[in-house]
Amino acid sequence: MADDSAQEDSDGQGHNSFMVCHAPVWSRASTIQLVPAVRLYNASTQSNSSTAKKILHADMQLSSQCDDCWSFHILSAMDGLTQSYLFKERLLKCEPIDLDHFVVDLRERH
Repeated sequence: MADDSAQEDSDGQGHNSFMVCHAPVWSRASTIQLVPAVRLYNASTQSNSSTAKKILHADMQLSSQCDDCWSFHILSAMDGLTQSYLFKERLLKCEPIDLDHFVVDLRERH
């Protein structure tokens, strides 16, 4: 079994892809998992690590092209929330999401 977490670019320098495009598929049944995912996302937006922030921004950019990115799945799982437009906007701008409002909206959906 080949390990695809580290690949070589055409210039011979390796890069890690495992953090950007491997994510679980979100379903309405598993929306309870959205709260920890949003907590992790919020922590990433406030991280002191420039690498973490670069990964976050790269994943957000890929979400419009790649349906295998974690941000794509979170964005699609937000469909149906009353304030989904606000949450999605903040997510795409890599800004923290108000977790209190998110949890209330998530509960109202179910």
